[in-house]
Amino acid sequence: MKNIPNNNLTYLPQVDLLKGFAIISVILLHTLSLDLLIITFSQFHIWQAVPFFFILMGFTSMLSFNHKKFKFNNNYWRNYLKGRFRRIFIPFLITFFASVLFGIYNGEYYIGYGYFIGVLPVSGPGNFFVTILFQYIFIAPFIYLLYQISPKLMLVTFFSIDILFQLIAPNSSIFNNYPYLYSASIFRYFSAIALGFYISEDYIKNGSVKIMSEKNKFILIGLCVSIIYLFLSRFTQQPFPLFLEMWGSQNVLSFFYPLAIIIFILNHNFIKYAGSNIYDIVLKIGKASYHIFLVQILWFGFGLSFVKLITEDNLLIMGPIAIFSNIICVSLIGWGFYSLHEKIL
Repeated sequence: MKNIPNNNLTYLPQVDLLKGFAIISVILLHTLSLDLLIITFSQFHIWQAVPFFFILMGFTSMLSFNHKKFKFNNNYWRNYLKGRFRRIFIPFLITFFASVLFGIYNGEYYIGYGYFIGVLPVSGPGNFFVTILFQYIFIAPFIYLLYQISPKLMLVTFFSIDILFQLIAPNSSIFNNYPYLYSASIFRYFSAIALGFYISEDYIKNGSVKIMSEKNKFILIGLCVSIIYLFLSRFTQQPFPLFLEMWGSQNVLSFFYPLAIIIFILNHNFIKYAGSNIYDIVLKIGKASYHIFLVQILWFGFGLSFVKLITEDNLLIMGPIAIFSNIICVSLIGWGFYSLHEKIL
């Protein structure tokens, strides 16, 4: 069993900054048109928002498990699941009932077995993330267990599962007939989560991630592969030929790019920016990122987005207004939701 240093878990503002920019990017993704996303090379910035979340999910989970000395016994499992219920399921249940009320009011809502995997009655873009998050809650401790045995074994295992899943998916009638089951499968983000776990040991030991160290040099090779792949996907507008066509530039071939950005941010101290308006706002948005994510599902699912007010005649005026209005409204509602939840806890 690998011995991992048990440093005290401290608050990392870099993580909230990354989450803040990532959730703003999610709102932008669901606001901007596909043509605009393509023109602005979004594969290299806002399109990487969801991979950011999954890499950070693995990174912060490892820090938390290590700090709490997680063990596979009933007491630890009980406390772990209780904490996840309070932090993850309670906000979702509130969102679910809000979706029910709006669906009844509007007369349009979904009823089905999807409820059991996190599908909202009135769903919106990004609902798949919630379904994956529910899966992750139960899988994360086993990733930690495998990491304790061997970080390299954990990395190879989850990369292999990810790649195998991606190769099998195009030939599966289930995923072709029910695309949500593919987009909401945690398997296609296994490598991103594993990378988050992997880089955490350096941070626990050194307070930074040494990308040039012997154990991390493969990240540079992966980064080169990811950049080449993202450029090809940008100019050809085609996904990797052996993978399903949906979610073209978000897969195992691209995850080293957001990983490199995360490492760069983690290795820098942003304390000197504390007190500045933009820094504090993004930090708060990052703290409330899960609640904001839930709100944006409802916001776009309910059809409240200001994008519908845009026409060809008022594009230059209403375009920026729609963008900033969606970000401001969703963030404020999400922050209020988060603050209320924290007070209840």
